[in-house]
Amino acid sequence: MSSDAEPWALISALPSIPFVQTLDSDIQGLFAADMSIVHNVFIRGLNSIWRNAPLVKANDVGAFAGYSITCIDTIHFHHHGEEKFIFPYLQTKLDMAHNLEQHEGFQVGMDAFEDYMKKVQSKEEAFDAEKTRELLKAFADPLVQHLHEEVRWFTSNTMI
Repeated sequence: MSSDAEPWALISALPSIPFVQTLDSDIQGLFAADMSIVHNVFIRGLNSIWRNAPLVKANDVGAFAGYSITCIDTIHFHHHGEEKFIFPYLQTKLDMAHNLEQHEGFQVGMDAFEDYMKKVQSKEEAFDAEKTRELLKAFADPLVQHLHEEVRWFTSNTMI
């Protein structure tokens, strides 16, 4: 964790990741660079939920819940795409079991957070900033660790 305002550190732009590569010149480098950028979008979303939860005004609860749900849905979509399209291909070259185990490891916590936010959005449950942060932290710590590790994993294993 980096600070209370932004508890999860971004993935640094590793010098070994060539951000200007193309599919023709370095598909693995391009893949890792793209993944680090996308993963940083997710980390920024988690940090913004964390930072703004205590600042949400009564009139903004529905919008904040919608934003939070959208962040989680985007991460779900990303992981679903990895599991359905990318991992099966990579499994022919690498053992993807660890990546899948990590996805399963934070899924329950993500679902609990999303369920809470849907109840807040539909006014079935009152918004509570501390509960929001507790539910977020429960899955975000292992998720962010996974996001960092996955980029390092892809840069240290030969896929192609």
